[in-house]
Amino acid sequence: MLARDGVITVFAPDRTLVSGEEENALIVEGGVVLQHIDRVGGRTVQLSAERAVVFLSPGPIAETLRMGPDDVRGVYLEGNVVATDGGYTLRGPRVFYDVATDRAIVLDAVFWTYNETRGMPLYVRAGAIRQEAQNQWSARRVVVSNTSFAEPHLSLGAETITIERSERINAPDRLIVDARGGAFRLGDTPVLPLPRYRGDLINTPLRSVTVGSRSGRPLVRTTWDMLALAGEEPSDTLQADLLLDGYFSRGPAVGADLEWDNNEVEGGAFGYIIHDDGTDRLSSGARIDQDNEVRGMILFENRWRINEEWSLFLEAAYLSDETFVDAFFPSLAVTRREFASSLYLRRLDERSVFSLEARGNFNDFTANQYLLQSQGFNVERLPEVRYSRVADSFMDGALTYTSETSLSRLNMRFTRPRLSELGFDTSARSRAGFGLEPGDSLADQLRMQGFSQSPVARFDSRHEITAPLEFGALRVTPFAVGRVTAYDDNFSDFAPDENDKHRLFGALGVRLWTSFQRIDDGVSSSVLDLHRMRHIIEPSFTIWHGESSRSSDTYPVYDTRVEDLATGTAFRAGVSNTWQTMRGGPGQWRSVDWLTIRTDYIWSSNDADRRSPVGRWFESRPELSNLGEYATADVIWQTTDSIALSSNVIYDFEEDDVARVSAGVLLDHGHGVASYAEVIHLEPRDSTVIDFGARWDASRRYSFAANAVYDADRDDFQTMAFDIERRFPQWSLDVSISRDRIRDDTVLAVRVRPAGASGLRGSGLVPGLRAASEERGGVRSAWPIN
Repeated sequence: MLARDGVITVFAPDRTLVSGEEENALIVEGGVVLQHIDRVGGRTVQLSAERAVVFLSPGPIAETLRMGPDDVRGVYLEGNVVATDGGYTLRGPRVFYDVATDRAIVLDAVFWTYNETRGMPLYVRAGAIRQEAQNQWSARRVVVSNTSFAEPHLSLGAETITIERSERINAPDRLIVDARGGAFRLGDTPVLPLPRYRGDLINTPLRSVTVGSRSGRPLVRTTWDMLALAGEEPSDTLQADLLLDGYFSRGPAVGADLEWDNNEVEGGAFGYIIHDDGTDRLSSGARIDQDNEVRGMILFENRWRINEEWSLFLEAAYLSDETFVDAFFPSLAVTRREFASSLYLRRLDERSVFSLEARGNFNDFTANQYLLQSQGFNVERLPEVRYSRVADSFMDGALTYTSETSLSRLNMRFTRPRLSELGFDTSARSRAGFGLEPGDSLADQLRMQGFSQSPVARFDSRHEITAPLEFGALRVTPFAVGRVTAYDDNFSDFAPDENDKHRLFGALGVRLWTSFQRIDDGVSSSVLDLHRMRHIIEPSFTIWHGESSRSSDTYPVYDTRVEDLATGTAFRAGVSNTWQTMRGGPGQWRSVDWLTIRTDYIWSSNDADRRSPVGRWFESRPELSNLGEYATADVIWQTTDSIALSSNVIYDFEEDDVARVSAGVLLDHGHGVASYAEVIHLEPRDSTVIDFGARWDASRRYSFAANAVYDADRDDFQTMAFDIERRFPQWSLDVSISRDRIRDDTVLAVRVRPAGASGLRGSGLVPGLRAASEERGGVRSAWPIN
């Protein structure tokens, strides 16, 4: 639309002026350019055509053909007409603009604009498009797409449509579409009715469609934008997806995936429910039939930044049954933090942390496999108050004091279902996992061992003093730890010979550290991309001794950091070698850790507690370490910017054997090809697993990915997966197939995603919830590296 305070200029080789008593007309031919410049806003509108007629007010006309909007009554253009202001483009064979009513109509029109946020175009085709205002257009019998093709593969058809461009400060303009009587179309065929849609068309209501099969049984997954379906405008602070799925051999499923972030409050929620008449295929290899059961899961988490120091965290989790997560969201069962519900209030400043937590469970089982196969219960805190101070300095830095004090009311929540209900339905499976029979219950076994679900009050206070000293390049830090833990129960059922309700713990130690370095400016290698070299050597030693008034094995473990403390004498000697070089080239030089090798030797006295077959040392708190006599070696080698190698070895001198070894490589082959491989051997389980995969971005249109996990001891693959992605101008097509030999499960999936429908989330608080949405139904990626 043309602003009143502007100048209109007409450029044309052939011009004819026709005058009349009521109206003048300027006829221009031979290629016309009409330009309007808003002298106030600076906006420029340009119209071009093969010929045009400019209708003018009666009176004399300047020969320069420069006039103001008040002199122009209307403009008619025909022959490849194009109108643009830089933000949008409108083209058609005929255009008429009525200056008096400030409206325009374009016949057989194509409207085009570009969304800067998504990097996507928007095309609207209609028999006639009317411009109602400067930033508003309307049309009937419309086809909307994001491709310039006259017959797009995927489009939105509508009886009526209104497009409004919303201008925003410090952000790209947003196009709001109000479409009625529409449907999503595949080619010329309507496939999904959409009575009304209002929202940002670039952010289409359809997020993705996945069609596939699991173990030969069809499944369909769809993801929809709730705000778009409700006719609401897109939100910068809320993302809400509706999940509509169908499992042909199991039943229909519906879910919701929400995420919000308005700086002060951020969080997410995920809910999923299915009417299930199918069969669970579990990670244990078991199959459990469901008989028209209503099953599901609800997860919620939220963080409220009350001010710079205070924050409130809320979390909730409810699972319908003990095998639902393993059957539908297997990676959550392996990697997610504990499924629990809690309220956690925290005050955090530079030196101290105060927290108040109430934490419990709505279920009488645990779905976390690492908790299920380690302790077999969850710990409820109703409530727990904790106060910690870190590195308070005294006597001009001669002493440093750190403390942590908590008061808790704790109780254990046992896993009550029988092992067969958890998927360990044969003696081989249940004995391999727990050493029990399928009919046994973990709850009963825990009670037989003296564990109790009765609430216990606990007071715990740990204090540490360090005295850092420097002797030239040598740093010596003596430290002392004192701890008192008191209960309102002596746990006589768990340890009949113990009567004390309190435990005193103390430890003394000293840390020594120094550093040497040498710089060699003569090192240069184009093959290894080395330019200069700095070698840093950091030897360190720790001597530690701890004593406790009551052994840790006489307490039920509510927290490993409180009850499960090591005692005895331990010594650690280690050295870290780091070789640094420069990479990047002139003007872009950067320092890179080319090779890092860290080796440690740990020795413990005979009276030290050995709690694990695999040793592990925690330098900050030696009492939490898995003691023994062992050595560790860690290697990270950034060979070039394209090759990275890593390795870890733990050698057990008491068993005179390697306890654990792992090695991995990550390669960027160039030309869009990347690959990785990792091998892990765990001697106590006599297990060797090899994980490897590759990805190839063959072009802008095609990507391929594959990965597999191989069990070397059983000489068989555990899992295999393959993906292929084909990107079209309007949408992307993903085809994936995966095979899980343990579950005896094969998943085939074909997913369609409209362009711009991904990459919409950015909070970062709830990555586990987003993973749940993508994984539902057992569909997983063949490229696990992010």
